[in-house]
Amino acid sequence: MNEKKDRSKLVFGAIIVVLCVFFVVGVVYGANSLLEMEGTLEPADKYVLDGYAAVPDSPQGVIELVNTAVSNAVEAKPKLESSDSISIGDELTIGEDGASAVNTVAKFLKDNAADEFAASFVDLSADFGVGFTDKLWIPQLNAADIESFEIKYIYYHCMQCGADSDEEYEKCSECGNENGPQMRYRDDYSITINLVQGAPALENNFRLREPAQVNEFIGDKFASFANVSAPINFEYKNARIFVRINRHTGQLLEIKYIKDVDVTTKAEFIGDYAYVGEADVYLPVNEEVGFRFTWPGVSLSAHELSMDYKTTEALKATLTCDDPLLYDVTWTSSDESIATVDADGYVNSNKADGKVIITASYEFQGKTYTDECEVFVKTSVESIDITKRDLVLAKGETFEQTVSYSPKDSTVQTAKWYTTDESVATVDENGVITAVGAGTADVYAVADDGYFKATCKVEVTE
Repeated sequence: MNEKKDRSKLVFGAIIVVLCVFFVVGVVYGANSLLEMEGTLEPADKYVLDGYAAVPDSPQGVIELVNTAVSNAVEAKPKLESSDSISIGDELTIGEDGASAVNTVAKFLKDNAADEFAASFVDLSADFGVGFTDKLWIPQLNAADIESFEIKYIYYHCMQCGADSDEEYEKCSECGNENGPQMRYRDDYSITINLVQGAPALENNFRLREPAQVNEFIGDKFASFANVSAPINFEYKNARIFVRINRHTGQLLEIKYIKDVDVTTKAEFIGDYAYVGEADVYLPVNEEVGFRFTWPGVSLSAHELSMDYKTTEALKATLTCDDPLLYDVTWTSSDESIATVDADGYVNSNKADGKVIITASYEFQGKTYTDECEVFVKTSVESIDITKRDLVLAKGETFEQTVSYSPKDSTVQTAKWYTTDESVATVDENGVITAVGAGTADVYAVADDGYFKATCKVEVTE
């Protein structure tokens, strides 16, 4: 009897030991798995699409790109909105005493005067399909008119905090990340064309206000304390044209005509300011005449969608037209055996694996506009691992890494490979690392599904 009890105790103890071992192994394995999970990394090439217009590298190339975009807009007749913005700088001075009472009054009036002057600008707007050949200021440029140009479309993204910057940096100003930003590409070209000082392009492109109109306007604003009877002189400088074009579609999105003007005249002061007598008046003015283009179309809330089997996701279609409530959206699926879509944009997956295109379309002014979402029905990747996390290689040696995916039955089991320093170690598309020169580098894989990242620290010795 006692032997049975002892044997039972031994068996029970052995079970406890085995369970403890499983528990410890499980905790250690789980902890290591958690330590090795590095989050996700969206590759830069995700933000570069085929078919984008080439970047112009000469004044003539810029002119051709702009002229093509303008011609297409004139023919397609998108909605046009115009605006005029005028500002008078704080450097405004009257006479030699910049701190005088009359200067104080003039600076108080300047913002109101600028707003009223801008409001006098004739509205040059046009609705969808109306056309605007008699309203739009169409650029008239020759290569000789262009002093310089700048094209912006690249920006830098911090992978740690998500902050974006137009300038490349070594340390993120938002979070202090020192790993360097990821270079990305905007959908639009932002082009600034600086004109040659005094070039004919100024008169050909800018509809300059008549001196008599400006004279009358300034005279009215100064009437309570001065008579402006002398001619008003204008010195135009820093004339430039800003153009924004969608890189993928070539659609013209915005044109702004910007110039700085130094306005000088003489005024005879009256009333409480008669003591000033006749004085020189200087007004630094900046004017921007803008044209914005809105193109009809439809845009889906997502253009890529991953779904698990027998789940539902909602897509939203945003219409750009005169009144979206007046138009019906038609939804279609390229393969309803994989996924269906109802009249409200709800997508239902019907198959374990497959790819399907969901299309939303509507008709506006005789044209059909569409947008698509590529839907993947799959078993999603939840994490990845690689053969080795640390490697020491002699110069010239190679090592092939392999990627393992979790869960094991995940549908998309492909990844891309990267290295942080090709002078130390390179890696090919199959994960083969080649030691190039002494030093250290990170070689990492990024899963195509979910962008999960796994890194190997490589040390290369001579």
